[in-house]
Amino acid sequence: MKRLDLTFHPRAQRMLLAFTLMLLLAACGSGADAAGGNSAAALAAAADPPATPTPVPPTPTATPTITATPDIRPPLERTLNLLLLGSDQRPNEPNWRTDVMMIVAIDLAQQRVGVISIPRDLFLDEIPNHQANRINVVDYLGEQDEPNGGGPKLLSSILAERMGVRIDAFVRFDFASFSKIIDAIGGIDVEVDCTYADSMAGLYLTPGQYTMDGALALKYVRSRYTTSDLDRARRQQQVIWAVRQSIANKNLLPRIPAIYAAVADAVETDIDLVTAVRLIRFALGLDPDRVYRLILTPPDYMQPGWRRGMSVFVADWPAITHAVQRIFERSPMTATEIAGAQDGQRTCY
Repeated sequence: MKRLDLTFHPRAQRMLLAFTLMLLLAACGSGADAAGGNSAAALAAAADPPATPTPVPPTPTATPTITATPDIRPPLERTLNLLLLGSDQRPNEPNWRTDVMMIVAIDLAQQRVGVISIPRDLFLDEIPNHQANRINVVDYLGEQDEPNGGGPKLLSSILAERMGVRIDAFVRFDFASFSKIIDAIGGIDVEVDCTYADSMAGLYLTPGQYTMDGALALKYVRSRYTTSDLDRARRQQQVIWAVRQSIANKNLLPRIPAIYAAVADAVETDIDLVTAVRLIRFALGLDPDRVYRLILTPPDYMQPGWRRGMSVFVADWPAITHAVQRIFERSPMTATEIAGAQDGQRTCY
């Protein structure tokens, strides 16, 4: 059998190693680690019993008073914030647009996650060293200025300035490989809650439960001609959670070669191996009721407008900044609520 060359793509190697360790850690669980540690301690105690100590009268000491210092930092200053980017980049085309932009705020201490979707047509009146434009061109522009990471760096600096959210690391993928990854893990289960009839995308779905392969999932997350970018952001969050569920619920060891082939040239990240393993294990153990989402929508956070000959959304940055810092006060992702909807009702638009 031909062996995979894991030295060829350093970042893909880290992703594969993290994925393999994820499976091993998930199979063993923290209980196994604790059992092993207790067994080793028991063997050591049996081999060399400790001597009986001579009682010594205790010396009275003053009990120190410990006062906890409250953490007054904004909530997203206490989280690990990842920038997730999905592009339509193609091998033979020099430029691209970023259609998926999400901030994933991971609160390890409180065992919860906030997911913030940013519309592709959000207008930026200032982009350092460039003309005003939609936010979905920033990744491309940054890469032209500084290849191999300049795009996420530029976008992160803008988000930090405008939204008050520090970005700690990024993950970038392209849509063609997104489809391959879903096929590699054996598909995903998605509950479609609206009717979609998009002839441009070749998508025809009625409400119900679907097992989607990569091609159908890609159509589902990209369709917008009969709905909107805002509904598409909701579907993107839904599909990413379905990928997590598929990874958590399936034995994917036999699929590791296919997964490696899917991510080898497709996924870019500056997350180191140790952090990746920690985050993947955290994700697999995450309670769905501890995932909170915010999809930035009009009229609360932006208004439709026309800038530089483009149909765009004009942001209310103070409102957005206030909302993202309160993401953990929202309904969890398992509820029917969509950001911008009224009375917790699911909205198709």
